Amino acid sequence: MDPTNQMERTLAKAPDVGKSSGPKSILVNVDNTDLMSNYLQSALAIARASRGHLSCLHMTPVQSYVSFDTLGGVFVMENIVEAIETNAKLVRESVEKALKGEDVSWDYREITGMPEHQLVRYSALADLVVVGGDRTSPGGSPLGLIGDLLGQLRTPLFVPGNDGTVCNPNGAALIAWNSSFEAANAVRGSLEMLKLAESVHVIQVSEDADPPFPETRLLEFLSRHGIHAEFRQSPVSAANTEGVVSTILDRAAEVRAEYLVMGGYSHSRVGEYLFGGVTRSLLSNCPLAILVSH
Repeated sequence: MDPTNQMERTLAKAPDVGKSSGPKSILVNVDNTDLMSNYLQSALAIARASRGHLSCLHMTPVQSYVSFDTLGGVFVMENIVEAIETNAKLVRESVEKALKGEDVSWDYREITGMPEHQLVRYSALADLVVVGGDRTSPGGSPLGLIGDLLGQLRTPLFVPGNDGTVCNPNGAALIAWNSSFEAANAVRGSLEMLKLAESVHVIQVSEDADPPFPETRLLEFLSRHGIHAEFRQSPVSAANTEGVVSTILDRAAEVRAEYLVMGGYSHSRVGEYLFGGVTRSLLSNCPLAILVSH
């Protein structure tokens, strides 16, 4: 048989995934926190709206298996292994129960390793990474895993709101625009999501007189992708973090936005930690979902 004809026949039998917008490969980390139902349902809603595939990833940190004695020795306790296995089983059963009967394709994978490294690894061929759970790291940072991921991921990161509301990807979307390259990256990474939105709004709070990406170029860029956005500029000093955050959230409430698109860390991580920062404030405590890129 002619291998070319064989390939053509194989391709002809491939299922029709349709021409719907939205991310097609969605990676979501699952755990045993009380918030899992919220962000798993948000990931499911996005997959359903975009006719995409949901990949569930349950990670167990390597350090969970080991203990240290006073002399510096490392050992694994049998009861710890049993507890980890029991927890993994409960998480899997919870996810399977939540996704059973849903009209979305999905898979489930259990791995051991550093969460941030594994999420970066498995996100290579994902269109969107959904993370949730406790936003506080063992060291006390209000960003924890989310903050670490932003510096490494090349895939947009979707963080559900911490008010427990499941995001509706077909609702309104708000872009927080400050003319930075980070914000531009976030917009490019969210194009497929924005195409699902019933309306798209842009709020600019920067006072830069000569931004590298003026708002007219942003609207033109979105228009070329079939996205027509409504623009509003607010005279708030970029140095006034509290005022910027308040302006963004007020506008989000006004347009009833389901999620916020924003760039992450226009300044360095050290600068954000020492001086606050819009990224840090919103990721630490935001009632609506955030789609963020660095």
